[in-house]
Amino acid sequence: MAQLDDEIDRLYQLPASEFVAARNALAKQAGPGAATVKSLEKPNAPAWAVNQLYWTRRKTFDRLMDAAGKLRAAHSQLLSGKRADVAAAESAHRDAVKTAVAEVRDILNRAGDP
Repeated sequence: MAQLDDEIDRLYQLPASEFVAARNALAKQAGPGAATVKSLEKPNAPAWAVNQLYWTRRKTFDRLMDAAGKLRAAHSQLLSGKRADVAAAESAHRDAVKTAVAEVRDILNRAGDP
């Protein structure tokens, strides 16, 4: 199953225009996992772009996820009556989102989908 998972990961790294054909080809080779592979939907443009951010610009993706986690934690602390520097967490999150959006725009532009 790990090998099939790796093949599915590769599907989401492809250009969006190649997804359906590659998915169908994989389904033919997947044996007992064919139904699972066939059920995978082609990601829409925003989802595809986030997938590409994850696969090709992991540092930016991880920074965004880390900033989001820290913002959630700061809000949680504040809501539980503890001190938290929400402003700093919000600023870091805002910067991470701004960077991620710029990277996603670049990915989409390079793919011919501005």
